[in-house]
Amino acid sequence: MPDCLTIVMYHYIRDYRSTPYPGIKGLDARDFASQLDYFSKYYVFVTLEECIGAMDGGQRLPSNALLLTFDDGYVDHYEHVFPLLRMRGLQGTFFVSAAPSMNKTVLEVNKIHHILAVSPDPSLLLKRILALIAEKRGTFGLEDPLTYAASVTETSRYNSGDVLIIKHLLQRILPPPARKAITGELFADLVTSDERGFSERLYLNVDQMRDMALYGMAFGHHGFSHEWLPFMSRKDREEDLIKGLEILHRIGVRTDAWAISYPYGAHDTSCAELARAHGCALGVTITAAVARLDPEQRLVLPRFDTNDFPRTADAPPNEWTLQVQPGSSR
Repeated sequence: MPDCLTIVMYHYIRDYRSTPYPGIKGLDARDFASQLDYFSKYYVFVTLEECIGAMDGGQRLPSNALLLTFDDGYVDHYEHVFPLLRMRGLQGTFFVSAAPSMNKTVLEVNKIHHILAVSPDPSLLLKRILALIAEKRGTFGLEDPLTYAASVTETSRYNSGDVLIIKHLLQRILPPPARKAITGELFADLVTSDERGFSERLYLNVDQMRDMALYGMAFGHHGFSHEWLPFMSRKDREEDLIKGLEILHRIGVRTDAWAISYPYGAHDTSCAELARAHGCALGVTITAAVARLDPEQRLVLPRFDTNDFPRTADAPPNEWTLQVQPGSSR
């Protein structure tokens, strides 16, 4: 039977008592420390290298193995996560999108997060976006705004209502030139016109990544610019994968057995095959489940969100924790 592995993902981890953007969904640094205490009681922390090795026929993992992963490459991870992991002798796997550190840009996904964070009424923001779509119909050859809004039929365990519609419109549904123009206009108006400065404050730089790698942190691929890979042409998808590897080269990470976190968790068979062809050894999604380290499934491993687990050390083991405890029936 394949080894079990609990993979947990994090994004923003910061001191929410002092952040200028308290509306950004994330985890307070104090709660992160407490959640590590919870994990320490019930799990055995493992490294990315140990996980890849187990799938390659190496030493097996304990049934309660846990891998910590962090997406997007925020400076939060250097300031709040790295010191704590280093102090405890733990490894984190940090999946970074290369564009911010290489080009000093802000990812569209993060522009949207901050636009939403400074917009107290999502319904008013949605009306403004629909008005911008109508305004730019001629420029970008767009359809009626309500047609785009009505096409959002998916559900999400993270967002609902107007927020879900806004994210899908600006992340995927609108044609790329239109969504970039609208997102850029809203970001400049509502958040800041200094994109370079904002990028430097938000993301890890290469020196910080090298420092983290020096002390044992692992790094992986998270797309070059955090695009929805399945909706890109094969040529653009391959270019994105190759460009995204450049940041791993710069920080000295081996690229013959690298790991990927698919942006938005979005993937298909073609994405996985393309990643494998370029040396990818492990891939993670955002499906909430305990992973089974079957080599045939190594590029589509499920992963939990931090919110799927307690944040206090004295919390009783939840359903996912009980499932993988030594001696439990699986």
